[in-house]
Amino acid sequence: MRTRSQGTIFWYIYIIVVFLLLFAVYFGNTPQYTKNDELYMKYMNIDPNGVFYDDVVVVTLSNSVSLQFKEYTAKNFKAVNCVRVESAFPYLDDIAYKVYKYRHAILTSEKNKVSLTFNNKEMLKTYDLKSYNASYYIYLDKHSKENVIEAINVLLKRDDVICAEPKYIVYANYNI
Repeated sequence: MRTRSQGTIFWYIYIIVVFLLLFAVYFGNTPQYTKNDELYMKYMNIDPNGVFYDDVVVVTLSNSVSLQFKEYTAKNFKAVNCVRVESAFPYLDDIAYKVYKYRHAILTSEKNKVSLTFNNKEMLKTYDLKSYNASYYIYLDKHSKENVIEAINVLLKRDDVICAEPKYIVYANYNI
């Protein structure tokens, strides 16, 4: 039978262990790599027989370019014979744009001139724009997986692109 002090010690130890685990997860070293690293190039060794669309490349732009909120068209990606560009995450782009405009208005004392239809006022204050990277679907003129791989290699040479990969086809498995 445990005494009251043994139970208390158990809970103190339990809390400390949980805290240490959470600390390790939050501050743990996640491997980071750039498109010039060997690990990234190994990762980007795409199998032409893989399961991905044969006319779409997913491109992620750098943070500094993303925060310009430029409208991209096929002309911006003419080196890969792009026929259409669309945002991969339009809802997230919209949130980032509204947060950016709101914060810019505060800095320039034009807060009253900005009319935002945004329900979550707390997000305007806490959203981390430094982690925002716009992603786009780049639709190619030719339907072939080799064309997708070639377009990826061309796009990775651009300074504003931090990632380019095929648009993989993923199937849900409901039999788990």
